[in-house]
Amino acid sequence: GGEGTPPGRAGAGGRAPPAPFARGACPMAPKKQTPPPPEPADATSQLGEEDERPLPWVYGVNDHIDTPKELPSEFQPTGVIAADFRRLCKVFGASPHPAFKERPGREKRMISRRPSLLSQHGPDDEAKESPVLSIRSILLDSMTMNLFSLLLPHATRLKVLCFSDCRLDSEMLGLLRDGLQGDCSVEALQIEWNPFELPLQALPAEGGVEDRRTSLASGRAPSEGAGGAEPSGAAAADALCPVEDLEHRERLRYLAQSHRHLRCFREHVEARFGGQLESAWGRLMGASVDADALMNAGDFHDMLEARLGISGPQVAEVFEVLDGPDYAAGQGRISLRELQAALESLPEAPEDPDRNDPIGLALAAFMDADSNLESLSLRACSIGRLELGPISAALQNCPWQLRCLNLWDNRVCDRGAALLGAALMPYRGLEYLGLGKNRLTQAGMSSVVKPFQIEVFGEARYQEIMDEKAQQEGGGKADPKGKAKAKPKAKPEARRDSQGTARRASMAKSGRCKREATKTEEEIEEVPGDPPTYILRRPCELRTLTLSENPISGAEVVEALQPHGPRGAELVLRGTPAAAQLIAKRPELAVKVLRPPAGLAGPLPGSNLGSAPSGDGWVLRVA
Repeated sequence: GGEGTPPGRAGAGGRAPPAPFARGACPMAPKKQTPPPPEPADATSQLGEEDERPLPWVYGVNDHIDTPKELPSEFQPTGVIAADFRRLCKVFGASPHPAFKERPGREKRMISRRPSLLSQHGPDDEAKESPVLSIRSILLDSMTMNLFSLLLPHATRLKVLCFSDCRLDSEMLGLLRDGLQGDCSVEALQIEWNPFELPLQALPAEGGVEDRRTSLASGRAPSEGAGGAEPSGAAAADALCPVEDLEHRERLRYLAQSHRHLRCFREHVEARFGGQLESAWGRLMGASVDADALMNAGDFHDMLEARLGISGPQVAEVFEVLDGPDYAAGQGRISLRELQAALESLPEAPEDPDRNDPIGLALAAFMDADSNLESLSLRACSIGRLELGPISAALQNCPWQLRCLNLWDNRVCDRGAALLGAALMPYRGLEYLGLGKNRLTQAGMSSVVKPFQIEVFGEARYQEIMDEKAQQEGGGKADPKGKAKAKPKAKPEARRDSQGTARRASMAKSGRCKREATKTEEEIEEVPGDPPTYILRRPCELRTLTLSENPISGAEVVEALQPHGPRGAELVLRGTPAAAQLIAKRPELAVKVLRPPAGLAGPLPGSNLGSAPSGDGWVLRVA
């Protein structure tokens, strides 16, 4: 063996056993010394450290703070929203919302992003913040939205704002709109899955119990007058409530919102049955249906879907209203008879609701001339005819900065489409209009496409148009020889680039490209012949009009409308009955688009449109 191996033990396997352990030969490592306790700080310093740490954010934690109107003079924003928001919260002593926390690892991801051609900042500056701020499925309070609104005009990196299922109300919409101005860099706003509710009504300082009872029954403020039948329990709940009480104002708001839901549902039912509510009752309450039988929410939904073909969130809203304090008082079960009584006893609607709707006015503010938005998406926000009144009025004022408007998955009906069509006649600056998954029928489609259609007519119609123009200019009838002034047929002008010099008015400090108004005057082209034919074109910027998943039927109507559309624009009709009919008629459309026919197309049945010239028309997408 080797050195230190006992005799007689070295032969087995050639390995020597380990030497016996000798105590003290390998001393143990010293025990870790416990550090001495820190010096106790005085109570004043401990209190100061605790005060510097903000409280965790919960809804209502900032309600005690007065709402600021402007940034403090000593506060200098850096343009990075997340960092500026937390600093501003510290200034006002507010708890920062978790949606604005700084997320680790973002700089590394953003370095690889290609910088914008319109930006005057380098890649290092752009790496400080993502261009997209997405807030999803979380409540926001007024203080958070107020501070965010103060910082938005100074944002230099933010391009897209997305609020999804955040329950924004009219007040928060106003605060958000106040920030989207000046040198704000935000170009696109997305508000999704956010049904809006009416704001609290402003009540007068005077008024008796009877006046309050009447206002409660009608869903209007006491100064607007009486009307309608009073729901059961309404007066008893509020007879002792003072006018100034916030609870009373909330009670009025709840009743007005309930009446709003019922009116919208009644209009939807009437539209499906040709304006006759009696026809709907005949379908719903057949011989085998007990109209007085109580049903829970699931049975109520199944009944309306099977009998009327109506389903979705609006049915749940109606059930909650009928099961609320004004009707069934929370029993959890209602009958068809109660539904009929509620819809037939609704009070009269306020005067001119299409123009004065408070929710519509809050949304229309994002489309005025001072807004910086180029794209506005209001997807699944329960927008219907009432909200479209102010929105259409704002579009009529031609907000040329707005390029895209998405109203997908809302409640736009044919009456709402008529309002949009009237607004798009003076303003044809939209490049994208999304109306998919709404309630448009064949009539609604015709109203929306009308502002973009070309019109082919003869001598008589031409003279009528010239007379109308002469009257608008303050003169009398136009000279019959004025037809010689019509433009001869010529090669169509190439469409200007969306980022070309024709649309550049000024460059903001943030590097934004402002859009200027384009030519919208109607053009009349003369086609020589005996007699001559005239073509009226309305210049537009439209690229895509989406009407997918609407109850639009009639393949022959779509085929007749196609050749009269604007040159090169797409009309998307996926998921509609008309699309299914076109695919059944022409199976090749399942894999390719339907382009306008070459040569002159036939006139549109039932209208004064003549044959469309070659090259014009919609590009149809049905699959």
